[in-house]
Amino acid sequence: MAAVDIQTSRFGRVQCLSDDLIHFPEGILGFANLRNFVLLDDPSDEIFAWLQSCEVPQIAFPVLEPELFAANYQLNLTKHDLESLDMAGGTDRSAFRSFTIITVPEDPTQMTANMKAPVVINIAKRMASSDCSPGQQSCDS
Repeated sequence: MAAVDIQTSRFGRVQCLSDDLIHFPEGILGFANLRNFVLLDDPSDEIFAWLQSCEVPQIAFPVLEPELFAANYQLNLTKHDLESLDMAGGTDRSAFRSFTIITVPEDPTQMTANMKAPVVINIAKRMASSDCSPGQQSCDS
């Protein structure tokens, strides 16, 4: 495992292991050219994490687990979703983690989560997709 330095605009220079990198073969929805990210904990907030681009220091998305917005959240992965995540063998819940990209306006009580395009990460292969099919259409909190 090699150490990788990533420059970020939010956290400065961050060092992580190459095994921590997450590859989006199809890019992130709306950012198709960005393929490599790392998931960083927010040092000032234990609930949020940041999906930080390894290619563009200014691009980082705040993320939360979707269950924090909707306790009964169900992620329904299609055959295409499974293939894009190299998980054609099945959908064992322990094989992946899902996150929603959060929008935090000036008034944090108006925060929303993008439940239509959750980020799903194949933990073992460190591959991810952001165009998977969620079990529900949207959720605001």
